Amino acid sequence: MYAPLLHWPTFIQEYENVYRVGTFQHSRHIWVALFFAVLACGTLMDPQPNGSAQEGEGAAFLDMSISSLNTWSDELTLDYARSSLLISIYFMETNLRSAGWVWLGAAVHVSQDIGLHTDRGPYAPLEAEMRRRVWWSVYNWDR
Repeated sequence: MYAPLLHWPTFIQEYENVYRVGTFQHSRHIWVALFFAVLACGTLMDPQPNGSAQEGEGAAFLDMSISSLNTWSDELTLDYARSSLLISIYFMETNLRSAGWVWLGAAVHVSQDIGLHTDRGPYAPLEAEMRRRVWWSVYNWDR
C-alpha cells in the first residue's frame, strides 16, 4: 500500500527500537496503535487465495490497534489521525462500511482539531510536510 501519510524512515526507526528492546512496554500507546493499524492494512495486500486466514490475522491486528487507542485523550497528534484513517481503510476494504465511516469521521475530526487543514504554525519542514500529507490523505479518503 502506498501510504504518503507515513514517513517511512521514521516509522522503521521506531519499529527497530521496539524490536531491539523486544517489547512495546516503553512505546507510546498511540504508536503501538499506528503499528498494528499498518499491519492490519498490510494484510489486505496479501494475495492469499483463501482470504479467511488473512482476515483473521488482519482483524487481530486491528483489535490490537483499536485497544491501544486512548479515546479519552485530549492531546491528539498526527498518529491519532493516521491510526484512525488506517482503521477506516481496513474496515472499508473489508466491506464493513459503517465502521469505516465512523473511523473516517474520527480521522477528519482529529485532523481538524490539531489544525492539519491549515498551514499555520511554526513547524519544522519535515513536520509541516507530514501534516500536509496526513490532511490530504484524510481528505482524499473522505472524497
